[in-house]
Amino acid sequence: MKLQSSGLCMTDNVAMQAEEAVKAQGFARVSIFRPGALDRGQKARWNERLASRLTTTTPVKDVARAMVLDAEANRTGVHVYEEASIIDVVKSGTLP
Repeated sequence: MKLQSSGLCMTDNVAMQAEEAVKAQGFARVSIFRPGALDRGQKARWNERLASRLTTTTPVKDVARAMVLDAEANRTGVHVYEEASIIDVVKSGTLP
């Protein structure tokens, strides 16, 4: 999948370029996690607390759990986890 960069902020554009660069390396396995805004609980900074009131956030522990499940699956290929799929993986305990 080629990512489109039109209309995105500079941070998103840099992240997309980094993802494409990693994919281009030809690794047997690449997992990309895009959790959106993170919920760091008590460690949240003021701007993160504000973001949690304005949009949905994903708990850091859920992202970590999804990463562990992905690593334990030992699959090959490129796997991209958006916010919704991260939540689904954590709830079900299985990968898509």
